[in-house]
Amino acid sequence: MNDIKFIASVVKEETGVDVYKNTQCRQRHLVDARFLFYTLLMHNKRMGLEKAGKILNKDHATVIHSVKTYKSLMSFPKKNNPYRYSYNNCMNIIRKYYKNNPIRDLKNEASKLRLNVSINQKMALKSIEEIINTLPEEHKKKFKNELIFHKIR
Repeated sequence: MNDIKFIASVVKEETGVDVYKNTQCRQRHLVDARFLFYTLLMHNKRMGLEKAGKILNKDHATVIHSVKTYKSLMSFPKKNNPYRYSYNNCMNIIRKYYKNNPIRDLKNEASKLRLNVSINQKMALKSIEEIINTLPEEHKKKFKNELIFHKIR
């Protein structure tokens, strides 16, 4: 199950609403479920607003409005705020899922390794350029051309 469908299933479990159905309906409980879905999605997935909106056939402005509104609803100082309660319950389930998901951990590690390799390559190229700059002029052009060739590849 991918992360987006998992978040949708968590929202359905918490609210009883399938966010993929009735996306045009403005009944309060359906709207609140979509707001919760977008808020959880933006807090747990690194994706753009436009991409998040396309999941339920909405635009980026709807996602912005959903997240801001849900945050506002959660901020009311009621002792038993149902919006905050639903959000916290969903976040606890999602955290447990990510904590116990070895595939997710492997993806995160691979992402970190790719970033480290990229940084190390840039540092190596920079140090090579510094060495080339210390060479006599006739050799500089030859090595700089080779260096540019390797950067392109």
